[in-house]
Amino acid sequence: LITDMPTCDADTRCIVENTMDNMGMVNGSICIDDPGIRFPTEQGCNNNLMNDTIWNPDLQVCVQACAYRPTPAACEVDAMCNSTSNTTCETRCKYLYKTQTNCANDARCMWDTARLSCATKCELYQSADTCGSNPSCMWADSKCTLRCSYMWTGGTSNKTACNSTSVCNFNDATGVCENVCSKVTGGEFQCDVTPFCLYSTTDGMCEGDCPLLTSQARCEGRSSDCMWDSSAGACKKTCSRAASKVACTLESSLCYFDGIGSKCKMRCKFRYDDKASCSGDSDCLWDDANQVCKATCTRSATEVSCEANAECE
Repeated sequence: LITDMPTCDADTRCIVENTMDNMGMVNGSICIDDPGIRFPTEQGCNNNLMNDTIWNPDLQVCVQACAYRPTPAACEVDAMCNSTSNTTCETRCKYLYKTQTNCANDARCMWDTARLSCATKCELYQSADTCGSNPSCMWADSKCTLRCSYMWTGGTSNKTACNSTSVCNFNDATGVCENVCSKVTGGEFQCDVTPFCLYSTTDGMCEGDCPLLTSQARCEGRSSDCMWDSSAGACKKTCSRAASKVACTLESSLCYFDGIGSKCKMRCKFRYDDKASCSGDSDCLWDDANQVCKATCTRSATEVSCEANAECE
């Protein structure tokens, strides 16, 4: 039994977990086995009587329930969770509700009409990284707000309001208010702080970045900069462009943070779909049993991820 929390946190087989009183308030912390070790199946994870675990459908592994995360940092490194304050970590609406009715009944949530899924309201995100992980939101003027297409709905009736902003423009052809970069003035600095914009040193212009590419074909056409997230139905920056470890882990379904090289990398299963290419990458290992490319054993960050790979022990 480990009683020293720093020692617990450093052990990949263990996690630090908050303890709660009868009112649901945090009253301490304990060291317990990693949820993936305790509950290797979805059924066991979701039926856990302690109610301190949740199944991650993106990674197909049992993880610590958001409310039991001991710090805001521990909360924000998981794409399933959102830190709404220094003391509160909540499960994102996307993972709580599957129907529009249930989603609408929770004041923290909104229904994403483009992706037909529930999403956490933009104003509840506290940082640019967490805000940017929600394809319905944008980070502007040091706060998280709805993207232009969600902020100004109703077609031409909101054309004037849409065009009055510095980051939105009404597209007469589609009848939709869109985020644009062409209205940005002030050079490279102003471009880089404008939502979804990237300054091109080649032509000296402010251009749209990956989130403004709304189709998979257009996104994959810029594969050196962008990647298509099929689960979110959105174009995102490649893993290598993640500005921080937090930004990397927030895209955990596609990316992982390689502690060996301190870089954010695309998961091997998305890099390669054949044995020859996979085997030629020192980061990756071909899993013959499941016919999929996985991370090499030495890069499996935890005992759970190691045991999940049939080629490792």
